[in-house]
Amino acid sequence: MRILVDDKCYTSKPSNAGIVTNSIVNHPVDITIEKLAEEIVKGKSFTLSDFHTVDGKISRSQEYWKSQQLICLDFDNEIVKKINGKRVKVKCITKTWEQAKEEFKETAAFMYKTFNYTDNHHKFRVVFMLDEVVINDKLMDGILEEYKDRYPDADPKCFERARLLYGGTEIYVFDYNNRINVNTYIDKLNIHNTYSQSVDQGVLGVQYSLDKYFNAIVTPKPPPKLISVEKNLSLIRTKNVKRLHEILNPQPIKFYTYSETVEYIKKQDIGLLLGIDTPSNFRCIFHEDNNPSASIFKNADTGDYIYCCQSSNCTFGTGMVIKCIERILKCNRIQSLKFLRELYKVEFHQTEWQKEQIEYLDENIRYLQSPDFPQEYPIQYGLIKNYLDDLVKFISISKDYIPAEHYSIEHANVLFFMSLRHFAKICGKSNISRVGDRIALFTYLKYIYKLDEHEIPVRLLERAKKELVMNKNKNSISSMNLINFYSIHPYSEETLSETENKAKEFRGNHFTMKGISKEMFIRALGEEEANRIYPQMKEKKVSEKSHRITKELEQAALQLIDEKGWTTESEILKLIDGIVEGSKDSKQRQMKKIIGELCIKYGIERKRANKILLTELGIGKIYNDEGIECYPFLLIKVDNL
Repeated sequence: MRILVDDKCYTSKPSNAGIVTNSIVNHPVDITIEKLAEEIVKGKSFTLSDFHTVDGKISRSQEYWKSQQLICLDFDNEIVKKINGKRVKVKCITKTWEQAKEEFKETAAFMYKTFNYTDNHHKFRVVFMLDEVVINDKLMDGILEEYKDRYPDADPKCFERARLLYGGTEIYVFDYNNRINVNTYIDKLNIHNTYSQSVDQGVLGVQYSLDKYFNAIVTPKPPPKLISVEKNLSLIRTKNVKRLHEILNPQPIKFYTYSETVEYIKKQDIGLLLGIDTPSNFRCIFHEDNNPSASIFKNADTGDYIYCCQSSNCTFGTGMVIKCIERILKCNRIQSLKFLRELYKVEFHQTEWQKEQIEYLDENIRYLQSPDFPQEYPIQYGLIKNYLDDLVKFISISKDYIPAEHYSIEHANVLFFMSLRHFAKICGKSNISRVGDRIALFTYLKYIYKLDEHEIPVRLLERAKKELVMNKNKNSISSMNLINFYSIHPYSEETLSETENKAKEFRGNHFTMKGISKEMFIRALGEEEANRIYPQMKEKKVSEKSHRITKELEQAALQLIDEKGWTTESEILKLIDGIVEGSKDSKQRQMKKIIGELCIKYGIERKRANKILLTELGIGKIYNDEGIECYPFLLIKVDNL
């Protein structure tokens, strides 16, 4: 990423922001997130953005903002109050350093203590990295506004694109590979990540492109003549495939899956197809474009060609070749793909076996979405109803990856591989861990099956490993390990009856989504069942830290039950507060992980309190932390019931 990083190191907060600004504009750098963290802890100031040059010099201002890939939340833990007619900053702790460690571990890259941080007054900043560079100012403002609404206790000044931030004293790393999914906000805000016309044309000029972030096809040239463009457009509109074959010279190729077919088509040169000889800058073909505002780029990560028009007068915006043909031929996506397959001599052949698999997958989806499902299998429906859309989407995606043959009798069902990161991106979800939890639930319930490495056909395993090697620069080792092979069976009466029993088991062991993990299943159901749900984590054992916290939780539970015959989870957590390290949230999660084992191990029943039960046990009214009467789950010795 490209930002500004000052070359001067400070040991305390700089007293003159103007001096820092005058210095930092002379130091634009291309830097990694890891290196940035190192520079911050040296006391160096930095910006979240890159800026345009004005008269040969960088100008750090909103007006000349160029691009951004960082977000930084500034938690000063203070508010402004009027005291004796003066505005005074008053200490108001809303988020501690320890709380932040838990809250942001799945999303942020790192956080750091500011120069004014003290043990009694926590002041720190949390740094996030987007999964792509944002070059549209309106999109960036929209993303920042979302974070501003989500974290109202953060300093509002940190949501300015041109913000200057000072260094600090101590770094805490969450995961340098954590990324925020930009596509989520593109879809939500309906703003494409393309150059915005709101920037002063005198600054940017018509030659601006995404060269730093994508591989441009050619270097900028003067706007082209449109003779070849009109000719090629005419050939496309009349579907003169024979003549287009002479221009494109495509080589015949055969695919057996829909996904491979689409991926191949998206990598075809749009510029060559449209007859544009200066793809980096030309007059848009989709609107009356007097000043060249369109360009074609090749995505450096995927190899896909992208058509992009930066004019506010254009309704096309950004798209790949399939969308381009839809617009030119005024057709739908299926018709566009059919034309492009013929154009590029792509044969898409589904075997009878593939068609059969797609048919039962469609039936799986139809049944899950039918009114019969909750009526016939109420327990499992109640358990997954909030995640049903994710299960349906997972099954839908699997149809695009069905291989051309079944590899053995044992694998005569849909078999495919996909990473959690890829599935999360398709679903528009940034929290990969939460997506993984839902996949684990579906696996536990046997809606889907994860294959152990020895069960995977050699050809498919080699292909998956090859893709991992190809993507090693984009993925961390941890994310690479999240590739799983899945199998999906027809949802027959036998299958769903077994799933209903698993759902009852889930409820009976008091499992929750907050506690779902390999450790939760190991403790209550044993290692064999846990390995079925997490086959790639066979070597992972329960940590000593987890064992220590569990021991304290168990002792606290037994002590409270011995004293009065019952207790609650909140009472247990209060008793160990100050004894066990970690945040409140992490202790709550550990409680959820062990609750099943705790009940089995010590003959404890977990029951929802009600007036009758409280009367039977001689328990008075129970109040929560806010002093409101409540009916929590009670942990009771079976002998006491």
